Amino acid sequence: MVEQVVMGVSKEVDADAPAGGLREQTIGVVDIGSNTVHLLAARTNGRSVFPLLDLSKSLRLGDDVDMEGSIGEWKLRELVRTVREYQVAAAEVGVDRLHLLATQAVRIAANSQEVCDTVVWETGLPVEILAPDIEASIAFMGVDAECPSVGPQMMVDIGGGSMQIAVGQYGQVWDSVSLPLGGARVATHFLPSDPPTDLEEAGLINYLAQVVPPALPLPDTNITGGIGVGGTLRRISALLGMKPRQNIDSDAIEGIIAVLRGRTVAEIASRYGLKPEQAKLLLPVMLLVREVLKGYNFPPFVVAAYGIREGAILYLARGKG
Repeated sequence: MVEQVVMGVSKEVDADAPAGGLREQTIGVVDIGSNTVHLLAARTNGRSVFPLLDLSKSLRLGDDVDMEGSIGEWKLRELVRTVREYQVAAAEVGVDRLHLLATQAVRIAANSQEVCDTVVWETGLPVEILAPDIEASIAFMGVDAECPSVGPQMMVDIGGGSMQIAVGQYGQVWDSVSLPLGGARVATHFLPSDPPTDLEEAGLINYLAQVVPPALPLPDTNITGGIGVGGTLRRISALLGMKPRQNIDSDAIEGIIAVLRGRTVAEIASRYGLKPEQAKLLLPVMLLVREVLKGYNFPPFVVAAYGIREGAILYLARGKG
């Protein structure tokens, strides 16, 4: 049993319990992240997620927090406008009420309460700020629904502002950690040049080698597989021409890093058909993943399509069943 908190409700959920008997329902979740504000509306029976609507908008709330310590007025207005748009779109596919979940950027912003108060005042929807361990637990539930455990597994979920690492089995987290090492945050603080210089990359690699290994949860566990979560990691898998859940070994990871190294954002964006803000995150995210996998002796590694949004939908469905 794991205790989770979503939308202000604390309850114990058996993540491994069968979902039989739960009624099918339509649920919408908005993930307010450091880079993007992402809506997923889906039909679910508590076991599977059938997407109806998947929208995202890049607001980069984390940039404001990194530079000023708080979310600026313009970004807050854009956030409200985006949530309103999502309310309309979600209602058209049968969602009665959206669930707003905020992660690192809102979590650490000096004006987080003001942000939440403004959103609820303007839209009528409360914002649930997820604690890091709850964020990891919900993402892990989503991952396990797509990639069921055959043994202890490790999840690394890299967002824009933070990285969650969790170890567990059968959808239940045994231990987790949250580090302020999201792709955008690392790119801004450690790789400011375009392309990043050899000295910048070496500095980041050295820093990660110092801070990641001692922070890893349950590093002595016999991990049978690693799962990557997050939009940037999903792009990496697609760029390699790999099928979903196809194993990415250490040689492939080194090959990706070698291809990205020394290239400008414009070159990467043009080569892979990405937006510049997406291309900028590829190298730092791969360096983060490599350091985490190294700490678990490079277990078989796949990238999941499911993550925190799918996990939240499953959690909510099971909680209402």
